[in-house]
Parts: sequence; structure tokens; C-alpha cells
Amino acid sequence: MFLSKKINSILINHNKKIIIDWSAKSNCTNIVIMFFKYINLYEKMIINNPLEIHNYREKYIKNNYICKDLLLDSEYLKIKFVRNPYSRAISSYLHLSISNISFYEFLLNLYNRNYPYNIHYYNQHHSLEVDKKIYNEIIKIENIDSEIERLNNKYKINLIYENHASHQINKSLNNNDYVGYKKFKDIKSIPPYKYFYDDDKIKNLVIYVYGFDMILYNYTFQEFLKFNS
Repeated sequence: MFLSKKINSILINHNKKIIIDWSAKSNCTNIVIMFFKYINLYEKMIINNPLEIHNYREKYIKNNYICKDLLLDSEYLKIKFVRNPYSRAISSYLHLSISNISFYEFLLNLYNRNYPYNIHYYNQHHSLEVDKKIYNEIIKIENIDSEIERLNNKYKINLIYENHASHQINKSLNNNDYVGYKKFKDIKSIPPYKYFYDDDKIKNLVIYVYGFDMILYNYTFQEFLKFNS
């Protein structure tokens, strides 16, 4: 499958019988913090910056490694958090901050597989999702507040979601210049995300790279515009 993610970053807790799947550049910091709060580990951590949670995550995963059999185990509540690929692609590009290429060139490099595996820009689906339903719930982070409330009511759990994402990119709402073909170093201020899509050529590259995510999680460009207008 084209650019599919590996399952070795998925979070599992055996006492709570819960599995949380997430992807980088998809509200990952807040979701990982929410997971550790739910399993009562967050209060024991020394956190000076929200991003430090990922150091704990890496250590936790080494001792709580998930495998195919566990991911298919019906005893676990399995929740996956996803983001619209049109916005996630931009966030991935800005995360790399490659000064000598444009957003279009970044997508072209992904399409041509010029980058090594990296969780920050590979697809959100993994190979097991291609042939069968894995998750009890697929949560679009664009609706995360209401969805967390629904999950808690439906499954009688207590997920506590808070926004700790101090590392988010600040956008200039007054900038309406299209920047899809501009080199990163030439973008003076980051405009709202819709201005990264100059034409269908750029949109089609996102479809080529992340098309399976769009189909699997039912995302469209119109939905992207709804949250990025």
C-alpha cells in the first residue's frame, strides 16, 4: 500500500482494555496526553513542555508493544483519530520547514517516494485496515470536542481532552496570497491553509499520495474548506 504507516506507534493499555491509534500532524500531542491521563500515568510525569510527552510515549511503547493479534482482539476498545489529508499535508510540509522547496515540490517528492519513512508525512492508515474493519470508532479531530463527549457517554469511559498544542503554526489571517508554488523561505507569513491550493494540480497530488486515507475516513476538499475558510 502506498506510503502506509506502521503499527508500532499505536498505544495500548491492558488494564483499561483500550487501544488508541493516532498519527503525527493530526493533533498527536493532545491525543497522547489524553491517553496517559486516562490510564493515570500523566500525573506522574514531569512535563515542562507538551512536546516532552512524546519522550514518555516512546518509552511506554517499548514496554507496551502492540502486535497484529492484539490489534484484532475484540476485547479491546479501539479508537482511531484522523485528520483531513488536505490540511495534514500542509502541516507536514511546515513541520519539515524545507526552505528550498515549495509545498508542491514536497508533495511531488512524496509521490516519487524520495523521502525515507517518517511518521510526520506518511499516510494515517496501516496495512491491516485495507481489508477489514479494525476500529470501533474513527474520530475526525475536526469534531474532537463533541466526539470525545459522545465516546465517554457511549462506552462509559472518561477521556479528558484538552488543547496543549503550543507548537501549532501561527497563521496570518490577513494574508490571502496563494503560496503552493512558493519556496518555504519566500513565504513571509503563513496564510490560512486554503491558500496552499493554487490549482487542481496541487490538489491532485494530495489525492495521489493520501487518496486511500480520504476514501477510508471519508474526507473531501469541501470539508477541508469548511474548516479552513
